[in-house]
Amino acid sequence: MRPLVEETGILSSVYARGRAGVHLTHFDWDENIRAARTLCGHPVRSNARSINFLVAGCLRCAERASGAGIHLVTDGSSGVNLVRFIEQRRSHPH
Repeated sequence: MRPLVEETGILSSVYARGRAGVHLTHFDWDENIRAARTLCGHPVRSNARSINFLVAGCLRCAERASGAGIHLVTDGSSGVNLVRFIEQRRSHPH
């Protein structure tokens, strides 16, 4: 099994098959699409382009990334602070 995050710590926002929202996965997920999984364990469907992570991000993916020491992910042209995202999601669940 590969490590949760590569040395660079770069993650991609993606859609997961059969799941709503935006998820996180390894930056090179498209090199082996059949084996690609989100940080919460679901198969990757495609890049997330129309919905951003801040609006519809997966809490489990954010928690796994933050637990691995990644506290900021890019979301289009801006960044999402995962610690704040997690705190807000826990205090105001959808």
